[in-house]
Amino acid sequence: MDFQQFDQLVAICEPLSDKLIQIQQRGFNVETKDDDSPVTDADLLAHKTLCEHLPQVTDIAIVSEEDIPDDKENLTSYWLIDPIDGTKEFVEGTDQFTIHIARITDNKPDLGFVYVPGQHIAYAATPGNGAYKWDGQEWNQIYANERTEQLISVESRLHKSPQDEIVRAQFDIADYIEMGSSLKILAIAEGSADLYVRTLPTKVWDTVPPQLILQEAGGEIFDMDNNPLRCSLLYMTNPHFIAVNKGLKKDLSTQSS
Repeated sequence: MDFQQFDQLVAICEPLSDKLIQIQQRGFNVETKDDDSPVTDADLLAHKTLCEHLPQVTDIAIVSEEDIPDDKENLTSYWLIDPIDGTKEFVEGTDQFTIHIARITDNKPDLGFVYVPGQHIAYAATPGNGAYKWDGQEWNQIYANERTEQLISVESRLHKSPQDEIVRAQFDIADYIEMGSSLKILAIAEGSADLYVRTLPTKVWDTVPPQLILQEAGGEIFDMDNNPLRCSLLYMTNPHFIAVNKGLKKDLSTQSS
């Protein structure tokens, strides 16, 4: 496995993360966007930094939560980024926020990368090569587990819906863990959790990078009809979904066939 591209992204995100933590510690402005989601000085700095440096890795268009191109429907190859996933967590002063980067080639994700600024760790994957976690020194392969009973469910700290519990009731859940941002999906990818249900709105930049990592670790993100989520700039809002480990993926794939 060649980690060069992953290392390039770490080299971009590591110093950026130090700046984000400094902003979080000293204070920042918070504004509300048209969709009622918050945006801070840190989101804008992360957006600017990624847009400056990603073309040095691959020089293609950039689609960001903070800047969606007018011609997005015509793009087939592009970077898809969420400068800060979990802005509300950032605002609250927690370390439960992440930087999302995916590279899309011919309308399919061919690289998924998530950096965790507050912990200085990263997760990454490319199709067919497995999923990996960077611990600050080296990349180690990670795997989703195969449990189908006595499951650990991860839940959002700040985004809860009564419908989530209706969906979770279909599964044998033994314990619950609260997390922010894409850390919930990544917990399934590295085998420390099994299930995450989301029935509140999300966008493609929230899910595409961690989904590829989860897929390469053996799990999947399904919509409520048991179809894998797809990356599309035509329909950027995701349907309700379930992120699952390797064992549950087999069960749900069987149910959909």
